[in-house]
Amino acid sequence: MAIGYRIGPEHFPWIALLQYLPYPIHLAPALVAVLCSLRLNRGWRAAALLSLLLVLGPVMGLVLQRGEPDEGRLRLRVMTYNIKAHLALQRRDGFLQLAREIEAQDPDILLVQDASEPGSARPFPQSAGHATSAPVAALFGSRHRYQHGQFGIASRYPLHDCAPGPVRAGVQSESYIRCVADVNGLAVELFSVHLQTPRHALNATRREPLEGVDDLEQNAAVRLAQAAELAETIRASRGAVIVGGDLNAPQPSLVIQRLLNEGLRDAFASAGFGYGYTYGQALRPGFAFLRLDHVLVGPGIGVAGSHVGGARASEHQPVIADLLLRPSVGS
Repeated sequence: MAIGYRIGPEHFPWIALLQYLPYPIHLAPALVAVLCSLRLNRGWRAAALLSLLLVLGPVMGLVLQRGEPDEGRLRLRVMTYNIKAHLALQRRDGFLQLAREIEAQDPDILLVQDASEPGSARPFPQSAGHATSAPVAALFGSRHRYQHGQFGIASRYPLHDCAPGPVRAGVQSESYIRCVADVNGLAVELFSVHLQTPRHALNATRREPLEGVDDLEQNAAVRLAQAAELAETIRASRGAVIVGGDLNAPQPSLVIQRLLNEGLRDAFASAGFGYGYTYGQALRPGFAFLRLDHVLVGPGIGVAGSHVGGARASEHQPVIADLLLRPSVGS
């Protein structure tokens, strides 16, 4: 499985499925192998221990080594957050919790997804039950903002040249929006991204495993096409680039690799610590086990640190990245 992750899970249908399963499914057999090996010779014990380390490391996505520290003068905190607004509307304090999480992280740039109410063209509706307890404006504060469909970009720095991405065939809506932020004279291109969800394909594998795997392959093909389209846009960018969003893809996925091949870096992989899981706590396991949300940065932007936010306000935990504009690029 670790080798399959290295090559690319989407090349192997069943490994593509396994990357979305809760990590105890991978961890339990490795632990059992270690326990069973205690009565065997040293070679078997070493092999069992190696299998456990492979699961804890590459398979589960452990980040330990931060590498050389980046340099830069201007610190920029970026937060990407799938806020699941339609679910927040169902809770009396839903938007209040979202506002508190955003306030606690205090990002300079906020990239949001799933921010529209079903059946409404208004991105952040204020209903009578929520307007007083959690004003929608509290989510963005006094930041400059651009909203389109389910997406939003808010920035303490002026925004311009904002537009949605194109709609691909077979996809019902845009997969990203784009804005340019003027950060102390530097043009920073911002992308708030939400790629095709694998939820329906994964559910199909529970009902009909063989047919479900076919659905999963088709679903992955759409997500890869969306990533390729985004990569083409990034390649044409002339300034610094920050991509944030719910990519619906774990770190080993070819979706992530396609974007990294454009010269982007994953902020958490560069300067985080631990597993950085952002999704799963609202599912049956009751804990986060997938890193689906990412902040990616282009050349000329350093990464000072990255962490995952709270799990209470949304089904997705936000990812926060403290970025650095280097002397040759920033202020």
